[in-house]
Amino acid sequence: KCFCSPKEFIGDPVRNVKVLGNYLMKARQKTKPKYAARYLVRVLFPKETLLCSIMGVSARGRRTLDPNKIAAIREFLATNFPNYDLSEHGKDWKTCITNVNAMIRCLRSETKINPVSCLKETPEGKEKVADTPDASHCVDLNYNEVSEGISQNSQKKTSSTTDTLQNAGLDTFPEALHTPSVKKPHPWRNVQLPFSVIYVAKGKSRPELSARYLIRHMFTEDVLVKSNVYGNLDRGMSPLDCNRINALRDFLQENYPSFDLKETGYDWKACVAAINSTIRSLRHDHKKATVGI
Repeated sequence: KCFCSPKEFIGDPVRNVKVLGNYLMKARQKTKPKYAARYLVRVLFPKETLLCSIMGVSARGRRTLDPNKIAAIREFLATNFPNYDLSEHGKDWKTCITNVNAMIRCLRSETKINPVSCLKETPEGKEKVADTPDASHCVDLNYNEVSEGISQNSQKKTSSTTDTLQNAGLDTFPEALHTPSVKKPHPWRNVQLPFSVIYVAKGKSRPELSARYLIRHMFTEDVLVKSNVYGNLDRGMSPLDCNRINALRDFLQENYPSFDLKETGYDWKACVAAINSTIRSLRHDHKKATVGI
């Protein structure tokens, strides 16, 4: 027997856009409309379509996602997230567009897609190769998402492969969006990570989970096994680089504003404990591997 839930309409039934009811239930459980939008786009469009497409205004030879389905998603979000500005030109809807395009960028990075597999249709009806961006961007850890609601009309090309967020104005997993008013909380830290890492970190439900994930990408294992966050000279442990640790805490403060993440805060202490626990586990694994040799 099939225990699949029945299909339900997304948005206005006139649009005739349906998905299984359990998908809509999961979308309603998302904490913000941008997360629900990202989820529903993955449900409604196959990966192959997303890799060669963009949500909103078409750019760089890519197709736009089916406007009927996108409108249905917006209507669904407006109904289920009534406290957000999800009108057609609303700031929170623009945030959703930015986040979906960020997710698409992530897919391209993970797939390392060959440009010849992305085609666009010319006025003559022929298929033409569309240029795809380099997927090796690194972004600054300390970036505030105030720019994620920027207009899609401000899209510009970029050829740099290692832009920082503060000079590129990019959202997490950016679609090469530039803005003249990007907030830069601590640009001098200059701690860069691949945007795929930052994207995953921002998806963690709690700051300590994000911290545990990020620390493995901010330091090599060789450094971690000889250290802990603030060091312990009695045990021969060196402190981790304070600039990077402060950049990590800044990142968590920006992305988990309801948590007490000041330097003496309860939740930051929980993050420190989680990081040190991760390091202890890593140290234990290294010892076992050494004994095995």
